[in-house]
Amino acid sequence: MDISDLFCTRYAILPVEESYYRPVNSQVDNKNTLDIEDFADNRPSYGPAQEPEEQLDKLRGFVRYARDKTAYRPTEERIHDWGEVYDHQAVRKNLRKQAARCMDCGVPFCQSYAGCPLGNLIPNWNDLVFNVSLSSRELFLPSLP
Repeated sequence: MDISDLFCTRYAILPVEESYYRPVNSQVDNKNTLDIEDFADNRPSYGPAQEPEEQLDKLRGFVRYARDKTAYRPTEERIHDWGEVYDHQAVRKNLRKQAARCMDCGVPFCQSYAGCPLGNLIPNWNDLVFNVSLSSRELFLPSLP
């Protein structure tokens, strides 16, 4: 045994297994790999695949799009846990369409004391949701106690 066959740790000197010296190329199956250029050319965007966004009409959204009732999780599923009542995936899917329904009427009920209990300016918030501006939405929210 040569000194190069030993692996030193803080507390012991251990022999190195033969599999440690196995070449890396033998572990890679070249048939199923892609170069980074192939990956960049075949994917239009990075991250999870997204469905193409529907073109929504913000000016006449209140007339064109019906109000969606809030989607709840099935009762059979909810009685077995303490999770949220709402089906968040269904809500997120229709979020932009519901934001397009804001009439932006000038003197909205939603900006009064009875509209939003947090004091948010709902028409401005809906415009940020419609335009998918997450960083602006975070800055727009007032700090909550």
